[in-house]
Amino acid sequence: MIPVKIKLILTVYSILAFLFSYPLLTYSQDIKPIKLLFPQLEGGKSLMQALKERKSSREFSSKELPLQVISDLLWAANGLNRLDSGHRTAPSAMNMQEIDIYLAKADGLYLFDAKQNMLMPEWDPSNISLLV
Repeated sequence: MIPVKIKLILTVYSILAFLFSYPLLTYSQDIKPIKLLFPQLEGGKSLMQALKERKSSREFSSKELPLQVISDLLWAANGLNRLDSGHRTAPSAMNMQEIDIYLAKADGLYLFDAKQNMLMPEWDPSNISLLV
């Protein structure tokens, strides 16, 4: 049986090892940041019409969404809607903006950077050897 003190030391060591190696596991140099388009703020359905027509679907497409649709969805989820103050479309307690939004694409995982209006690469599936 391993003494509690040694278990604690091993646990702390494991956590620290993970924290120091995490950037190596997640950062990808093979995929590049994606500059998003400015959201289309005009047109479309009214909120009430969209809610009226809302339904669940079990049909999915393998086609990638157009960049404009991705840009609009990310902006609506947590984009900057007041550029002068940096406030977002989604509220947060004390304006801490603690929400991170990720987009999974076929070429990798991206983090939405609302201030730069970009998708920043987080993980490239071709670098799977880094995880082993």
